[in-house]
This record gives sequence, C-alpha cells and structure tokens, in this order.
Amino acid sequence: VSLAQQIITQFKEDVPVQYITQMAHFFGLRFYVDQHVLIPRPETEELIYKVTQYVQCSPLQILDIGTGSGCIPITLKTKCDQSTVTAIDVSAEALKVAQKNAINHKADIQFKQLDFLDVSQWGTLDIYDVIISNPPYISESEKSKMSISTVLHEPPIALFTDDDPLIFYKKIKDFAHDHLSNIGAIFLELNEYNAEETMAIYSDTYDCQLIEDLQGKARILKCQQKINEN
Repeated sequence: VSLAQQIITQFKEDVPVQYITQMAHFFGLRFYVDQHVLIPRPETEELIYKVTQYVQCSPLQILDIGTGSGCIPITLKTKCDQSTVTAIDVSAEALKVAQKNAINHKADIQFKQLDFLDVSQWGTLDIYDVIISNPPYISESEKSKMSISTVLHEPPIALFTDDDPLIFYKKIKDFAHDHLSNIGAIFLELNEYNAEETMAIYSDTYDCQLIEDLQGKARILKCQQKINEN
C-alpha cells in the first residue's frame, strides 16, 4: 500500500490530520503528536498567554499536571527560560512524546511519570509558585457533543473522567494546600459547561477569576492565594 493510499484511508477513518502528519502547531511552535497524546487546542494557547502574563519571566517554580504532548511546559519554558518547570503525566507513552518535543525545542523540563489521583505519590513533588493544568474534564454523557475524530482517535485517558468530571479539580485544590507557595497561583483550563461549579471548589480558599476565551466561553480559571489583611 502506498503512502498516499494510507493517508486516504486514514482520512476516511476520521483520523485527525495532526496524527496523519504527526505534527501540530501551538503558540507559534511545532509539536510532534501521535495517538498517545491530545492534540493541542487554541483555547490552551489562551491559557498559556494568561500564565506568561502572570509569570513575567520571573524565576518561578512551575508544575504542569497531565502534560500530554508537553505543549504547555515547553511553550512556557521557551517564553520564560528563567522558570524551573516540572511536568507530570500518568502515561509513559505520553511522556515519551513530551520528552521528544522538549529535546526538539531545547527546553529543559523535568518530566515525571505519576498518577496524580493517587495522593500517596504527591510526596515526590515540591512546592510550586504556579500550578497549571488542562486535566481530563469531560463526562461520558458529553460524547454526543464531540467530533467523531476526537472520540474515535484521541486518547480517552486525556479526555474523560470515569464518574466525577470535577475529580481532577478537587484533587488539584487538595494538592495545592501543601504544594502551592504563599505567593502562588493556579491556572486551569475548564469545561465551559461546569465552569461556575469548578470555581466554587476554589473560591472559599483563593481569590478566583473566571476568564473567557475568544469565543466568549468561560474556559480558564485563575486562582491566587488570598492576601491576609490582618
């Protein structure tokens, strides 16, 4: 079978073009992608933009939870080289992709394979000034609203949560209690359908702001440590 025939077959099977070419463009950079990682999305570029505005190339400790292709930490490192960036993922295959991209972009990232939902593994992580994540947040009931190519070909582990679509957000808040610095901030990509519910998890502890994307959808949550005015 010729390469052209293989490509035509993949198109007919709704394989995303990024997987066919093994390439995705993100924040002006080119990333290798395969079916072990989520294809980087434009709304995640907006998340990155908000983080870089906040970091201002200061020498901060940054953690990316559920890194996938590595597009978030690698982009941050290329924009703000003074920061120390750690990226974690449960998938060994995803981390291989992320490491390949880090090498391609000469980005010094510390990668760790870690199941973030397993609280006993948090002890291997440090204290961070910025915690950032685009976690799995889609419930099975939302599959009907999604594109066929995403449902058929992108990794379910990066998209769906089993029972509670907010489980990662709850765990990130618990983790931040002991792992976010006194001057720290949390940046999270959200599901537009439960953005308010997600913010409610954090707003009793942090000063939080829901940020709309370019389409006017609430897709980013920024939370900072409350300033003690006493």
